[in-house]
Amino acid sequence: MAQNKEPKSEQEILQSFQTQRNELRSLAAKIEELSSDANEHGLVLKTLEPMEKDRKCFRLIGGVLVERTVADVAPAVKTNKDQLDLLVSRLRSQFEEKQQDILKFQEKHKIRMRGEAQDGKQQKPAEPSNAPAAAQGVLVSKT
Repeated sequence: MAQNKEPKSEQEILQSFQTQRNELRSLAAKIEELSSDANEHGLVLKTLEPMEKDRKCFRLIGGVLVERTVADVAPAVKTNKDQLDLLVSRLRSQFEEKQQDILKFQEKHKIRMRGEAQDGKQQKPAEPSNAPAAAQGVLVSKT
């Protein structure tokens, strides 16, 4: 019910805006964490794929290392990966909705972030340097 109530003072508006932005940040962090987990599951599946189905492997379940076979583990890992991918896609749609809500709130209350021009658009970022790729954090072999 507290979210349906319109904030009255500037302090309440600012507090509500900050709360929404913090929720958006935590949602982004959760998406990143689950995406990383899904990628790790994908790597495990890629590793298990060429192996014989009766080969021994170990899986950590609830802090206990359990001996299984590839045939037992691969389907469970695939199911977990599929569920993680589904959850990530749902969270991304929630993230986009939340982002739109924040933009509407920002426009409604005429909130501008530091570094924005008067028309509400971000100021033009500094031009990237024309330095070689190696100077920009990319390692390139010279051979």
